[in-house]
Amino acid sequence: IKLAPGDPVNSFVTPDMNPDDVERIRQSLGLDQPIYVQYFIWIGNLLQGNLGYSIVNSQPVLQQILERIPATLGLVGTSLVLTLLLSIPLGLVAANYENTWIDKVLNGISYIGISIPIFWFGMILIDVFSIQLGWLPSLGMRTIGVDSFWDMAEHAILPVITLTFQGCAAYYRYVRSNTINQLKEEYVLFGYAKGL
Repeated sequence: IKLAPGDPVNSFVTPDMNPDDVERIRQSLGLDQPIYVQYFIWIGNLLQGNLGYSIVNSQPVLQQILERIPATLGLVGTSLVLTLLLSIPLGLVAANYENTWIDKVLNGISYIGISIPIFWFGMILIDVFSIQLGWLPSLGMRTIGVDSFWDMAEHAILPVITLTFQGCAAYYRYVRSNTINQLKEEYVLFGYAKGL
């Protein structure tokens, strides 16, 4: 950040501000200290759980992170459960029908899921389902003034689909390749020979 152009204090300065006030801001932020002193002050604050204050809304950063953890865990947990529920059966089916049209279609979809950037896929979903069709909300966790489970679920559909699609692509490949390898093991061939 020190090598970047500009001065971080400019975020707090107005055009009519007194130069003494600008210097007081610089001192209060610790920007008048050498870089190594700033670093050790930052490490000390970090070890005490002080992540500083947001420039955007002047709230403690740690408080904002803690407020958003439940929503993040809900989103990630839901997408992980859906990823496992979809990728394991699809991987087993593809391995069982190796080199058939089912396997080729599922492989093609998984290659797409692995190849495209997740943020781009999310933007495409927003464009299609929020902007073009108007079926789903494009942002936020809930509608202002509405506090229901269904409203929150409606807002979660696009992010969950985005995370699940990419997760399924990776897990599917893993399940498929391991299942194919296991089906070629001697104990499986022995089981087939015995009529299992």
